[in-house]
Amino acid sequence: PWVLTAEPEAADGPTGDAEPDDQPSSAHQLDPARPVVRGRLATVGDTDVWRLTVDETMAARQLDIRLIAPDAPMRQLCLSDASDVLVQCRSGTGGVVLGDLLLAPGDYLLRASGTADPDAGYVLRIDATSAPVADYETEPNDTPATANPFDASLVMRGRADGGDVDVYRMVVTGEPQLWQVQATGA
Repeated sequence: PWVLTAEPEAADGPTGDAEPDDQPSSAHQLDPARPVVRGRLATVGDTDVWRLTVDETMAARQLDIRLIAPDAPMRQLCLSDASDVLVQCRSGTGGVVLGDLLLAPGDYLLRASGTADPDAGYVLRIDATSAPVADYETEPNDTPATANPFDASLVMRGRADGGDVDVYRMVVTGEPQLWQVQATGA
């Protein structure tokens, strides 16, 4: 014989992500005043969806969104716009970062997915970092549509993390000119 019991789990309990939360319609709203939440991927195919609303104040600063999972297997963190169009994804073990994000005001979706392990939770953390500057990249800039402007009068700086692609848009006017573009760094 066996006995099956069930009891509700508090939304602010040890996991922080009451189910179901795998669709945009059931996404948990992130509160910028409480920028750290907990979650877990308990079953095969489990995905946690979180909703982030970027206001004018947040839109004026770059954001780092971290999924921290030091004891967990592979995790993926994806950012989509309000229409659920993919903006950027990163994956890895131990955690992943969507860094240097400069997002327009509006709603966004964050999806945490990966290998199921009910005992290996994760922390999702949102940090406003600095105001953007003209000579440093902002993300997302992985496609021509999201390319950063390239100012030839400045030395442009950025960061390339495992598989990151950075696209810049350079506008040249006047007579044809010969240009040399050099990238340095590790």
